[in-house]
Amino acid sequence: PPALERVFEVEQSISLDCYYLSRAWVAGLPLYDAIQEYGADCCRDYLKRLLVGLQYLHRQGLVHRSINPRNIICGERTAAMIGFSGLPTKVFSSHDLAYVDPQVGEFGWSPESDLYSLFASILLSVTGEDSISALSERQFDSLRSSLGDSTVEKIRSFLTVLYSCPPSKK
Repeated sequence: PPALERVFEVEQSISLDCYYLSRAWVAGLPLYDAIQEYGADCCRDYLKRLLVGLQYLHRQGLVHRSINPRNIICGERTAAMIGFSGLPTKVFSSHDLAYVDPQVGEFGWSPESDLYSLFASILLSVTGEDSISALSERQFDSLRSSLGDSTVEKIRSFLTVLYSCPPSKK
């Protein structure tokens, strides 16, 4: 599958209540570091590749649940999401909460919550802000140069619809 890590094997340790994964090595830099190294203009290509990967997962009936800048590994022309195993995922630090859809606690994980996490990861890595709600109109304007007008408007529209729609209609 495009833009997704390859997991070879999953083993559960009953005595330690944990899982062990065997997966392929993904070369590159975490998203934030890749933006510093290659420039924010690479984000448009990253976003396209990552959306294809998410679409594949969601068509398989799976939700990633752990998308954040540390789990997006990028090269100059490549991007891949890691950290997906199909296993239950918990948030490990308060830093991760900036990338989790605020409605997850009430309504659970969904494909839309993955999209929220992906958009938050890219937008916050480019702007350096701590939360989506902290983004100003000026910052959205500056994102247009990296992501393009139509991409930024689609993301804003998605986020607006996500929070104005009842969960049953998502």
